[in-house]
Amino acid sequence: MKNAPVIIPTLCRYEQLKGCIISLQKNKYAMGTELFIGLDYPARESHWAGYKQIKEYLKSGLDGFLNIHLIEHKKNMGWYQNYNILRNEVYKKYDCYIYTEDDNIFSPNFLEYMNKNLVRYQDDDRILAISGYSYPIGWGSNNTESNTLKLNTYFSAWGYGIWKAKEKLMLQFLTMNNFDKLMRNSSYMYKLRLLAKNQYCNFIKGMVEYTDMLVCDNEIMSIDLSYGLYMLFKNKYMIFPIISKVRNMGHGAGGLNCKDIVFDTTIDVDHRNYIYADQEIDYGESYGLSGDALDVNEEIQQNMDSFFAVSQKEYFRCNCTLVLYKIFGRKNMVKIINKLKH
Repeated sequence: MKNAPVIIPTLCRYEQLKGCIISLQKNKYAMGTELFIGLDYPARESHWAGYKQIKEYLKSGLDGFLNIHLIEHKKNMGWYQNYNILRNEVYKKYDCYIYTEDDNIFSPNFLEYMNKNLVRYQDDDRILAISGYSYPIGWGSNNTESNTLKLNTYFSAWGYGIWKAKEKLMLQFLTMNNFDKLMRNSSYMYKLRLLAKNQYCNFIKGMVEYTDMLVCDNEIMSIDLSYGLYMLFKNKYMIFPIISKVRNMGHGAGGLNCKDIVFDTTIDVDHRNYIYADQEIDYGESYGLSGDALDVNEEIQQNMDSFFAVSQKEYFRCNCTLVLYKIFGRKNMVKIINKLKH
C-alpha cells in the first residue's frame, strides 16, 4: 500500500502552517508522502498579509515529501469547500487520506503511526478512522500491552486518517431526517447520556442551533460531532494513540473552530480549561504496532467524564430542551432558542 496522502486546507495563518509542515518533514515517512494543500482566497482585509506569506512560502520550493500539490482558489471557498476540493482531488488516486488543519504540530512518527494503522484496520468494518490526537487524561493505570485504544463516543479531527468507502457510508447517513430520529430515539439518547454526557449536551444544543457546531442551512454538517454521533449509533470506533502524536496550536490565533482559552489555575482542568498548546506528545522516531487496541474500562470512562465535565445547570437545561424538542419539533425549538438568545 502506498503511503496515504496528507491534505491541508489553509488561508492566512502562516506561522501555524509553517510549523505544521516542518513537523511533518521530520517524519521518516514524509519522503514517500504526497501533500495536497488548498490555499483559500482572502475573504477580508485581515487575511491578506498571512495569505501572501503562505503563498510565497509554498512556492519557495519545499522539500522532504514525495510531491506537493498546491490548489489555489481564485475566490473565497470557505474551510469546508476548500477541504472538499482537496478530498475529491486525492480520491482520484487514493482510497484513503490523512487530514489535518494547518495548526497542528506532529510527532516524528505520526505518519508511520497513521499508515500502519490505516493498513491494519482497512478491512475492519468496526473501525471508522484513525486519530493522531489523544486527549490528555491518562488512559488507565493497568495498561501495559497496547499503545492504542478505541472509542465510539468522540471523533477527533485534529489529524486523522479515513478510508473512502467508510467515509462514503458515513456521509450518506448525515441527514437531518436521520439525526432528528436519533434525537427522538430514547434508547440512543439514554446510551449517549450514559457514555458521554458532554456529547449528549452538544448534540441537543447543536440540533436546536443554540450552538453552531452541528447544523448549517438546515443540514447536518460533516464535522467531528456528527461523526462521533454516527459512530455510537452504528457501533463504529476510532483508534486513538495512548500518547498523543498531535499538539493542537489553534486555540485563538485566528482559529476558525477553536476559541481562545484563558487557563484558570484555581479550578479543575477540563476540556474548556486546558492549555492544548503545551500538551506533551510522543517524540519517538519510530512507531510499532503493539497488541490490540484497548477497550474503554471504568477507569478510562471516569477520566473521560472528568475531562469533558458538564455542569449540572447545563445538563438540566439540555434534558428540558430534549423534552420540549420531542413535543414541539426542531423548527419550533430553533425559533424559541433564537428568541431566548436575543
